[in-house]
Amino acid sequence: PDTDIQRAQDVRDLRDQIGTLQVEEQQEIVFKEISPRRVKRTIYSMTSGEPLTMPRYMAERAISKRLDNGGYMFTARKEEAPEYKLGEIKCFLHRESPDQVFLQEIGLSGIYCPKATIANPHSKRMHALHRHHDEWEAYQDFLNDRKETATNKRQQDQIDATLALAEKASGTSLPKVRCNACGQEIEGKLSDHQCQGGVQG
Repeated sequence: PDTDIQRAQDVRDLRDQIGTLQVEEQQEIVFKEISPRRVKRTIYSMTSGEPLTMPRYMAERAISKRLDNGGYMFTARKEEAPEYKLGEIKCFLHRESPDQVFLQEIGLSGIYCPKATIANPHSKRMHALHRHHDEWEAYQDFLNDRKETATNKRQQDQIDATLALAEKASGTSLPKVRCNACGQEIEGKLSDHQCQGGVQG
């Protein structure tokens, strides 16, 4: 028999089928929710076939999410998903993950995940979103801040370089002063000039 999450998927598909009904007709259709919220259910990625186990209420929301191409991101039926093949990508919280260098900076280096067989970057992101949502969100905020800081620095460096070129092209130089001792015109501070008349102050 179908599981409750598979029935929830059927409800999802039924909603698509009745999407063209008039509003008053839709109001007559009632979907009932009677199963416990804390029960764990497994759904499968439609891109990699990776199984993901989560609370039922999360699984029900997940199977309603769509991919960029308009198809559904997950299914509750394993046979509808592609064959899942183990990969070699580590979860960002894995002890040997290259992300650990950055996680230390935001205080997440003490949180670990043993997952080390993720198939592709997309599956890595999905795993992080569903298994480590808060940690992943904090990590993404950190990376975005670093990217913004690097962008701002790069822009400032470009501005400084442009101003330096403009100054050089215009021939802008320091004002000149005349040494009272030798009569020579000095560029800069007169106190830095030395001549036969001695140090000028």
